[in-house]
Amino acid sequence: MATIQDALAEFKKHNFQLAEKIAIENIKTNPFNMAQILAAIFKITGHLDILSAPNEIKLPVIQEIAPWEYEEKNYESAKFFYNEILKIIPNDDVALNNLGLIYEDLKDYENAQKMYEKSIEAKPTYCALYNLGVIWRMHKNIDKSLYYLERALELEPENTYANCSLGMTHFINRNFNEGYKYFLKKLEIMNNLGLKNPWMGEEHKDDVLLIFCDAGLGDAIMYSRYFNETKKLFKSVKICGRKTLINLFKENLKGFDFVLDTDTFEYDYSVLASNVPYYLGIDFDNVPNKEGYLRANYDLYKEYKKTYFENDGLKIGIVPYAGDKVRRNARNRSLTFEQFEYFKNIPNATFYSLQKPEDIDETIPSWCVNLGATFKDFTYTASALKNLDCVISVDTSVIHLAGALGVKSYVLLPYDSDWRWFDAKNPNVWYDSLELFIQPDFSDWQTPMNQITSKILQDFS
Repeated sequence: MATIQDALAEFKKHNFQLAEKIAIENIKTNPFNMAQILAAIFKITGHLDILSAPNEIKLPVIQEIAPWEYEEKNYESAKFFYNEILKIIPNDDVALNNLGLIYEDLKDYENAQKMYEKSIEAKPTYCALYNLGVIWRMHKNIDKSLYYLERALELEPENTYANCSLGMTHFINRNFNEGYKYFLKKLEIMNNLGLKNPWMGEEHKDDVLLIFCDAGLGDAIMYSRYFNETKKLFKSVKICGRKTLINLFKENLKGFDFVLDTDTFEYDYSVLASNVPYYLGIDFDNVPNKEGYLRANYDLYKEYKKTYFENDGLKIGIVPYAGDKVRRNARNRSLTFEQFEYFKNIPNATFYSLQKPEDIDETIPSWCVNLGATFKDFTYTASALKNLDCVISVDTSVIHLAGALGVKSYVLLPYDSDWRWFDAKNPNVWYDSLELFIQPDFSDWQTPMNQITSKILQDFS
């Protein structure tokens, strides 16, 4: 009788029909390995006779294929195979949860929610409870979000993602202390980075503190407003960040040492930048430096002015794309230049793209000046920003830089906006120069775009 080795041999020779025949004949005795071979044949050929086979033969194969299809974003195919699984096992909690993930990726949040709920009815696993908690936060039902995230933590109390997500949900309610109770679980990140001796707010006048700029570039800019306070508690403070930020910080943050996140360095205590306000005891009602706390390089500012800005009319910077479209809480932030063309209705305006071309999915259109191509790091971005009358941007690092510089900006927020914008009301907690405009629902960008246009016409009339 043919064996798995025979099936593999025929597979390697691209004799897929014979390999498939051997695998089907042997799947009952070796379901895992034969299912993998049949799934691989399907991925290569798109052919799968086994769908008409008895359930006990078909099931292990489609259980292999479904997650492959999802990982490759073949959503319709993945949905088909997960639904085939559910025809055989109607209460398969894994298939139900993964269907929820597919619907969420497709921005069909109503069906995503239904799938997570069905998965929990079948078996209340960590994954489905966590996913449902996130969905309820997206729908702004904070009580239900807290409930399901707390249930998820009961199953996996040390899970970093669930702790941080629960913390962010508390932050939306401006519950500073309760939020950080869970958000501080990000200390696990320090272990993964090899950072030692976590600082927890004490004074150490004879020691050196390392502030590690975690999370995104916008986070580092936002939290840098707190860094000066740490110098009062240590002999010296080092700031560790990405190369694109360090020159900007060197020009603005005096009395610090600076190291790149690729360097090796000595220190006594360490802290993540996002935890600094908690250890300093500075809550959301007392955010410092809202008027701005960074300055642009004057020589670069003058150079940009001479090259790009010696013209009449309104000078508007635009940022349609967010920097991270993969993370779950970031993928709804981005728009396109085509959508931003609506702002061309603003009279007597010149538009400047602040997007680096390599970071986006389309060509910078001819109706705006491509400033992003000139940006070597955030020092250049800052100098260009200071020449603008205003900025229209989605939620991304450039908008934090604009706020830190005190540049007038109008921020387009998705309906499920990030926790840091709280209720998306004006004035916001972080920056005096930013005005927030949020979607009224998941599908409507036109309303906030209309509001921004009207506000610009009012502000610059």
